[in-house]
Amino acid sequence: MDNGTLSGFAVEYKDIEPPELLSCPESFIVAKTNPDGVEVTFDLPSVHDNSNGSLKLVTTPENLTSPYLISHDSSFSFEFFDGGNNSVKCTFDIQVKEEFGVDILYCPEEVTVETEKEANVTWPRPRFRGENLTNIEVTSSINGTSAMLQIGFYPIEYTAVNKFTGKESTCRFNITVKPLPCPLLDSPLNGALSCRKWETIDICSMSCKEGYDIPRLSSRQQPPTLYTCSALQGSSREWKPNGNVVDCSEVKGRRSQLPAGLIYYEGDCGQLVTQQNIASALTTLIQASTFSDLCNHKQCSVTDVSVTCGPLDILSPPPAQRRRRMVSSDAMSTDRLSGASRRNVPRASWASNVTMVSFDISTRYDIIEDSIDDVPSRNADDSLVEIKEHLAQLVHEIILTGTAAGVDADTVERIAQLPIDDSSLVLGEVISSCDKGYVSRTGSPNQCVACPPGFFSDGAKDVCIPCTSGSYQDESAQSSCKICPYGQTTSKEGAKHINDCRDQCSPGSFSPSGLVPCISCDLRSYQSEAGQRSCDTCPTNQKTYRYGATSIDECYF
Repeated sequence: MDNGTLSGFAVEYKDIEPPELLSCPESFIVAKTNPDGVEVTFDLPSVHDNSNGSLKLVTTPENLTSPYLISHDSSFSFEFFDGGNNSVKCTFDIQVKEEFGVDILYCPEEVTVETEKEANVTWPRPRFRGENLTNIEVTSSINGTSAMLQIGFYPIEYTAVNKFTGKESTCRFNITVKPLPCPLLDSPLNGALSCRKWETIDICSMSCKEGYDIPRLSSRQQPPTLYTCSALQGSSREWKPNGNVVDCSEVKGRRSQLPAGLIYYEGDCGQLVTQQNIASALTTLIQASTFSDLCNHKQCSVTDVSVTCGPLDILSPPPAQRRRRMVSSDAMSTDRLSGASRRNVPRASWASNVTMVSFDISTRYDIIEDSIDDVPSRNADDSLVEIKEHLAQLVHEIILTGTAAGVDADTVERIAQLPIDDSSLVLGEVISSCDKGYVSRTGSPNQCVACPPGFFSDGAKDVCIPCTSGSYQDESAQSSCKICPYGQTTSKEGAKHINDCRDQCSPGSFSPSGLVPCISCDLRSYQSEAGQRSCDTCPTNQKTYRYGATSIDECYF
């Protein structure tokens, strides 16, 4: 306000006009790409005052200027006062729109460990800016920061998501579990490994102790003559051609059988001679006869005795008779018997009920007496052929005359008391085979080798067959494998122990073996089946809402 004089009067001037606002920023929206805030820039307002004096400025917030850091929606004002306390105000708003993901503060480097089979691997946890805030959620493809992992390659992901914006950041790193240089080969049961080193190459061979050998296996399972492994950096560090060390198994002679049969008995079926008595009498006859030396150390025995009782007209021919009838009915006709002898020979046709007996005379090759080149001094098959040639005549002679050359009186009496119809005796062809669970020994046709643990032989093929995945066999000389407990399987065929049976990875996860421990499928894949070694990738440009997706239906744009 100015004072002056007008015609002798005192005049006082008062400024009532506010400053004139020439420019003022308009309200605008800014994108926030950093959780710490966003720096905004705007043109400062301009004013003009009629007094041309200095103006007083008041801002909200205090010390407002451009550029200015904000983190949320804000209102701003610039108010200008002149000397008359007249004022003009400039106001505008800035709206903050969050568009940032989550900054990764730390992501681990690649993790590599070496181990023989599996290792407890640990790694540092990734860190994200603001991960402790309620709007930041961190998920991962594996729980925790450690796991027992088998040899293999494991991609790991940690993803942080801003729940307000939907923006995300992912830390990715790989864990590689490598085998140790030239892992140790398993020593074979009943055998040994002999290993040596030549420069950087390990060379091993296996051998079996006396009385044991490697059985016949499929070409894929057959162990090599030499195992080699290179420990050079960058090499596979695997045994070549494979690391398949098979256990050595028992060797025993091939079993030869003479199917015999059919001795008829008459009388009441409820009062028949027992199977044990029949087998005992026949074995005694063989071992006490003039050809007893044929069974010396050969373990001759009468086995698989089968007794069938019933009316003659409904009984089926015995197995031995169906194979080949070796005794002529003319030669063994009762017409040749004297009257005194006939009372010892019951006639089956006279009996309302008869008993048919079939049996095998069995012996085995003696691998101790057989020479190294497997040409035995007396062939087991030949022994049975000689027995076959003499047995029918011997039984007939005892029945007919009550005596037999080379057989003591007690044995003759035991045989003669049996109501045998000697004309019914038939003998089949000699059969030579390995016991169940055994296969022919390579290069030694008269010997057999037991299938080792992890294998079996059902007799269909003359090779030991590995137990399929999901089964195991912890014993040798077996004709089948044992099934793993429900829900478990094995990582490969040929498992030797129930401990090789393990839980499968559930749908939505995988591992190098398909067995626990498992890794969840990442956000770009899924797996709908159990026991898998990888996950299926979502269609192009699609991903899942979560780790461990179990269906392609969970993939979305």
